[in-house]
Amino acid sequence: MNRLSRLMAIQPQLQARRVVRAKDIAERFDISLRTVYRDIRALQDAGIPISGEAGQGYYLIDGFTLPPVSFTEEEANALVTAEKFVLANAEGSFIEQYGNALIKIRSVLRGQQKDRTDLLSSRISSAELQAASAQLQEEFLSKQPGYLQRDLLKKSEEEYIDIVHWASHSDAQQAMQAAPQHEVCQAYFGLMATVGDGPEGGVSHFSLLSSYR
Repeated sequence: MNRLSRLMAIQPQLQARRVVRAKDIAERFDISLRTVYRDIRALQDAGIPISGEAGQGYYLIDGFTLPPVSFTEEEANALVTAEKFVLANAEGSFIEQYGNALIKIRSVLRGQQKDRTDLLSSRISSAELQAASAQLQEEFLSKQPGYLQRDLLKKSEEEYIDIVHWASHSDAQQAMQAAPQHEVCQAYFGLMATVGDGPEGGVSHFSLLSSYR
């Protein structure tokens, strides 16, 4: 990509989020940070109102441009949500094109809308978590000595709790020691870390006093 094309592509990236780090621009266009700083300065000299500074991030003044096509917030959220399915099922070239389209979609939105779509994009769906949970159950937990039963509970889109019952405290400890070396466990803990505490800070052990059915 030549410099003119890159300068034209940087603007929608700046419009797509509240603040964009120079590091993110450098990674996207495979250029050095020094080149990013020069490009930002060139855009500023051309009259584009870019604020911010090196080391903190850059942003366009809200309302600087009005793209010819606009989306409602609900339409944009639907497309952002679909990104997870694209990443899981599509081929590399399609993923790249979809990512470019999302940048343009986000550039249409104003400040608070960008924040909400960013939050939506970072959330994991119940279906995604349940799929990882089922894999954890089949490939790891069900094979551990002393495993009895398990319940995955949901309070809200950001709060989940996984309750695992063991025959003894030592069985639970043995499983926790084995979990970090198992890829399925790492993947599940990674998802849980986005909606709460990770395995290090989020695991508590309790002794069962009574059970009622």
